[in-house]
Amino acid sequence: MRIFGIYGGYLNHDPGVCLVEDGKIIFSWNEERPRRLKPSDIDDQQKMMSANGFYERMYGSPEDVQQHGDWGFPYKSLEILREKYKFDFHNIDYLALTSPVPIEMKDFVDEYKIPYEKIIITNHHTSHCSGAYYTSGFKDPCFVFSYDAGGMTDGAGHENTYGKTFIAKNGNMRLVNKFPMATSTTIGCGYGYITNWLGWKSNKDEGKVTGLAGHGEYNETLYNCFKELSSYDRKKMLFTNKQGFSNSLTSGGGIRMMMELLHTEGLNYTHHYQTREEFRPDISEDTKKKHKNDLAYNYQLYMEDQVIEYCNHLHELYPEIKKMCVAGGLFGNVKLNQRINELDWLDELYIYPAMNDSGLALGGALRVSADMGDRKVERFENLFLGYEYKEDEVDEIFFNGDYNFENIIRKDIDYDYVAQRLHDGKIIGYFNGRFEFGPRALGARSILVRPTDAKTHGELNKRLGRTEIMPFAPIVVDSQANKVFHTNNKSHYAAEFMTLCYNTRKEWIPRIPAVVHEVDSTARPQIVKEDNPFYPVVMKYWELSDIPVLLNTSFNIHGEPIIESPEQALNHLNNDVVDLLVIDNHMYSKEF
Repeated sequence: MRIFGIYGGYLNHDPGVCLVEDGKIIFSWNEERPRRLKPSDIDDQQKMMSANGFYERMYGSPEDVQQHGDWGFPYKSLEILREKYKFDFHNIDYLALTSPVPIEMKDFVDEYKIPYEKIIITNHHTSHCSGAYYTSGFKDPCFVFSYDAGGMTDGAGHENTYGKTFIAKNGNMRLVNKFPMATSTTIGCGYGYITNWLGWKSNKDEGKVTGLAGHGEYNETLYNCFKELSSYDRKKMLFTNKQGFSNSLTSGGGIRMMMELLHTEGLNYTHHYQTREEFRPDISEDTKKKHKNDLAYNYQLYMEDQVIEYCNHLHELYPEIKKMCVAGGLFGNVKLNQRINELDWLDELYIYPAMNDSGLALGGALRVSADMGDRKVERFENLFLGYEYKEDEVDEIFFNGDYNFENIIRKDIDYDYVAQRLHDGKIIGYFNGRFEFGPRALGARSILVRPTDAKTHGELNKRLGRTEIMPFAPIVVDSQANKVFHTNNKSHYAAEFMTLCYNTRKEWIPRIPAVVHEVDSTARPQIVKEDNPFYPVVMKYWELSDIPVLLNTSFNIHGEPIIESPEQALNHLNNDVVDLLVIDNHMYSKEF
C-alpha cells in the first residue's frame, strides 16, 4: 500500500512529507530544505507565513500572526512533488496526518480531491515512537520512549502529552505510560528557557547550551532550584511539581517561579526571557561567563538525572528488557543520549535520527503502514531520502545557470587529490546524490576538514559565520570506531546518524583536537561504512595521515538551512566558504 505522510501547519514546526510503499520508505524530507527558511527563526516564520498569505487573512499582520505560535506547512515540498516528479496524489491508498491537523490540511485535501475515508490521523507521540521503533531493527523486546516540549493532538481518544512510553515486541507496541500535559510538567521546555536566558533562541540553539555545559561547575543551590520546579515522581510515573502545579516549566507562571527562585538565592543569571536584556549588566565579564557556564551545566545535569531516574525505574519494573528506542526533541541532546547509553543494564540504545518534529510525517506513515500489515521492524538502509539533481541538471546549472561560474574549473573526481587537499588543511564542500532526511549532515551535504588542528573550530566558525560552542563532529571508519572512542561496540547503529556522544580514548585526544570537547573529551562521532559517500575520501585520508577520522559539519552558513541544490554549493565555493567542492563525480575549484 502507498502511504503518503505529511506534517505541518498551525502550531507546528519542522513540516515534512514522505512516502511509504509496501512498507518501504521511498522518500522523506522536510520543508526547510526546499523553502530555504528555518522554521525555528521567528523572522523566517513570518516570511513563511507571508509567502502564503493565509494567516494575514485570518489574523492580520505577520506581527499579529507571531503571537499564535510556530507555523509552517510544506507548500514548497508539495509543489516539487507535483511539478518536478509529477506525483499523483490520487494514487495513494492512505494519507497519514500527524496531529494536530491544521486548517491548511483541509485546503490541501480539498485541492487534491483526496477522499476523507483515505485519511488516518495519528497521535503526535505515537508517531514519534513509531518512527523510532519501526526503524530500529530491534527483534528483541524494547522500550520505546518519546519526550519533548509537548505534542498537541486531535481526534477521539487523543490527548495532549509531553511523551509516551511503549513496550514493543514482534512488531507491536503496547502503551505502558504517558505524560499528560494536564497533570505533569515538562523538563523539555525548561531547556528552551535556559537557551533563551543565555541569549540564544529556543528550538534552534539548544546544542550551544549542551556544548557550554561542559565548561560549568556544579552549584547545589541552582540544581535544587530546578528540582523544586519539576522532578520525577516514582508513584505517579510523572515529572511533577512539588507544589502540585502542572505545566510549571511551560507556563508564564513557571518562568516567573524559576526566576524568583534564582533571585531569592542571590543568583542573577543572564538574559530576561522576553526582553532579552541582561539581568545584571553591572557585573564583570568573568562573572557573567561563569554564571552562564554554571547555568548550562546544572540544567544539563538536572535534566540528565531526571531522565536517567525514569529509565532506571522502567528497568526495575521490566528487568527483562535490555534495549531502548527514543524520539522527541529532548533526545536531540547528545550528552543525554550518552548517559542513557552508558546504563549498565542497557544492551543497545537507538535514537530516531529525525528525533524532533522533523520525523513526525514519516513516523505517522510508518504507524499506518504497520497497522496495514506492510511495515516490519527494519533498520534504515541510509538516510539519503531527499530528492536529487541528475547530472544533466547539474551541468545546466554550472554551464548555463543564473549565476556566472566562469572562474570555476571542473574536473573528474580524484579521491587521492581530495584527500591530499584535506591533509593540507583545506576546507572541502561535499555534495552527493539525494540529501539527508533529518537535521544532520551525514555525507550528502557536508563540509569536511582534517581533525588535527585545534584552531579549526575558530576558522570554521569564521568561514561559516557561526558561533558554535559544541565541537564539530568526527566521522570515523566503522572498523576503527572503538579504537578511537570508548564505544565498547555499543549502539553503533545509532552512531551512524551522529546522535550520541562517546568518550575519546586518551591517546587520540591530542591527535584529533578539532572534534573533541576541550573540557570533557567527548565527541559525537558518525560511524561510516562502505555505502556512505564519505567512505572513499576518509579511507584515502587515512592512508595519508594514519588517522581514520575527518571533521564533518553541515554544508551551510549561519542562518540558512543545510544546502539543497548544486547552485547553492557552487555559490559557497564562489564566496570562498569552501576551498574545493565535490558534486557527485566531479570536483570544482578556482584553481587546481
